[in-house]
Amino acid sequence: MQLFAQRVMGIDVGRLQATIGPILRAHGVSSAEISYQQEAQGWVLRVIVAAVDLPPGGPIDVGLLSEISRDLSTALDVADIVPQAYHLEVSSAGLDRPLGTADDFKAAVGQTVKAFLKSPAPDGQRVLRGLLVGADDRVVIVEVDGNPISADLGNIERAQTIFELPAQPRKGKPKAGKHKKRH
Repeated sequence: MQLFAQRVMGIDVGRLQATIGPILRAHGVSSAEISYQQEAQGWVLRVIVAAVDLPPGGPIDVGLLSEISRDLSTALDVADIVPQAYHLEVSSAGLDRPLGTADDFKAAVGQTVKAFLKSPAPDGQRVLRGLLVGADDRVVIVEVDGNPISADLGNIERAQTIFELPAQPRKGKPKAGKHKKRH
């Protein structure tokens, strides 16, 4: 399982991961992002579930997220590793999911992605946006404008899937005055 801890001020990251990792795994979470920061409403510990190993067709739904939240809250209270009062927020990554590991990329093959590169691709691009056509433990291949471009995983600064709503043909009859007369 991959836990990406970002902006975790004042918390022992090793203890945090050791506390919440087993709970997330028990709920089928294979990847999550964690942040802890002060916001307008006070300190917020945010856990964003990025990938879940569910049976085919199994959704990340509100019920699953509330179960995870309840179990994390209990474990964090017992471990007492957060130094001050905080709000716990557990949510899913949504339709545009972050990709951080080789497994994340492998699972996203066939989807549209956007990858920001640390150094430019051979054609000079620093941002690859297109269809993810291949991924292994070292390299991803993104088809950009019909051209496959390979990028080493180590050269990817950040990446995410991009949700695109497919074009739908209009249904119904044409409106009056909108069709051409035939002679």
